[in-house]
Amino acid sequence: MIRIFVIFKSRIFIEAITPFLKECNIEIAGLCLDSFRAVSQYKEINADLVIMDLNWTHQSYTVTGPELIRNLRQYNPDVKIIGVTNFHESRVLDKLSQLCVQAHFSRDMPLAGIIQCIREVCQPGRIIPDLQNNRLDRNLINA
Repeated sequence: MIRIFVIFKSRIFIEAITPFLKECNIEIAGLCLDSFRAVSQYKEINADLVIMDLNWTHQSYTVTGPELIRNLRQYNPDVKIIGVTNFHESRVLDKLSQLCVQAHFSRDMPLAGIIQCIREVCQPGRIIPDLQNNRLDRNLINA
């Protein structure tokens, strides 16, 4: 079973796909709706992967997406992260190489693609991108 920790502003998307994830042996180990509390909650959960909303840019969020990724990596440098956007947000996607996420999908991606993306990132022995040089695994972008 793949255990994922989800960091989103809203639970609607995750609640919609959770039954399908369960059928594919993927468990939501935890859900955080606040970027400020995300790292402390992540520390309490033994998850294989973090799936997070990349767009935490509004001034009401005290921790932005890039800051959240840096904080997660500070706690666990080997954390695997899949970033999620609304549709195809080019301004966020342009920053992917700087964010050091293993993969990306948009909320309008077919469920089979989302599940494939999760499985590929969690594959045993999978080589994580060279984070020091900010290289992404381009094969998983928009998988």
